[in-house]
Amino acid sequence: MYNYLKGIVTEVTGEITVECGGVGYLVVPTYSLFASVTLGQSATIHVHHDVKENSQTLYGFRSASERELFRKLLTVNGVGPKGAIALLSIGDEKLVSAILTQDVQALSRIKGVSTKSAEKVILDLRSKLTKVSSSGLDFLQPTENSAVVDAILGLVNLGVSKPMATDMIARIKTDGLTAEEIIVEALNAKGRAN
Repeated sequence: MYNYLKGIVTEVTGEITVECGGVGYLVVPTYSLFASVTLGQSATIHVHHDVKENSQTLYGFRSASERELFRKLLTVNGVGPKGAIALLSIGDEKLVSAILTQDVQALSRIKGVSTKSAEKVILDLRSKLTKVSSSGLDFLQPTENSAVVDAILGLVNLGVSKPMATDMIARIKTDGLTAEEIIVEALNAKGRAN
């Protein structure tokens, strides 16, 4: 129903009120959005409209990709909007990385997320996020070379620990190589070292 709100932030408490066209919309923000808005300043807030039998709530996000990740989290059985907001508190890039590398500890350290819930999120979303990553959404765009990140994930999928995979790739030249070529080079270099 709503895609985004663009207006002046008129109130910042635990929630944000943004005035658009003379109407104040109450928005439940993610931590990243909450940290980025300033009282009295203009803001563009991407929203998710949650309709329940007794209430309607607007959840606010810093970017459309953060909202998309929130919606993916809602597809996990047992994860509601509050749980999804809590999971996003570590940052969308760290969350995606933890899911793709199956880092249960990183997720279970989040307040309100049990080990069982963390495992369920990873199980349900790992393949969905892998598919989404090829679509170029900005929450999945790492700051480093994406072929390197894909190669690290590929090595992890082959059973190599993430620190070992990162170390293996750091020891080779990756400029201009695809993820597959990086994996082959890293494995060959590891084989020559042993």
